[in-house]
Amino acid sequence: MGSSSPIFSPSSDKRFWSTLRILVDSLLENQKPIDQFVHVKMNDEAMQRQKRLKEDTMN
Repeated sequence: MGSSSPIFSPSSDKRFWSTLRILVDSLLENQKPIDQFVHVKMNDEAMQRQKRLKEDTMN
């Protein structure tokens, strides 16, 4: 058996974790606007329900 290089070297391991960290950070960043959009949409729907209820009670 000849000497073969390991499948994972310290530099490739470091590159792997760095790339993974960048991808996770990117996913988390892109998730925030979606959460904010859902929150705003829920608030808008609640305000619309309140408005309809108020209109119904006035009639």
